[in-house]
Amino acid sequence: MSEQTNTLQLSNKDFDIDMNLLNKKAKQKTLVIFFNPGCGHCIQFKPAYEEVAKKLNNNSKDMTIATVNTGENRDLMQRINARQQDFTVQGVPTAVSYYDGQYYSTYQPGNKGDHPYRSVEDVIEFVNGIGSAEITYKK
Repeated sequence: MSEQTNTLQLSNKDFDIDMNLLNKKAKQKTLVIFFNPGCGHCIQFKPAYEEVAKKLNNNSKDMTIATVNTGENRDLMQRINARQQDFTVQGVPTAVSYYDGQYYSTYQPGNKGDHPYRSVEDVIEFVNGIGSAEITYKK
């Protein structure tokens, strides 16, 4: 049974198709979060990106937050890591951003000082750093 989510769920069979469609939109920001549902860090990070996705995916035509379950999509992970073009996923969670059809940056929400780098504010800060224009996030 699939868990309810606010993100676009990508898989091995549709990753390239969906990414090509998203990347064809001019000035489009896309954040793809690679996660494993059994990972403690991923579990801690999920509420933050889900909240941001709920707001942004519903209110912004220029921003999409998508997820890839690495446990269910091992073939995709092997393909991405073998390619080693723009990024590799060495651990989870890993967030990869695209802007205007091109790879932009990678975000690994680990620890920043004494607090986890996994809050709603951290996700918004990262998203706003993608490309040149800020996305408006309304609480």
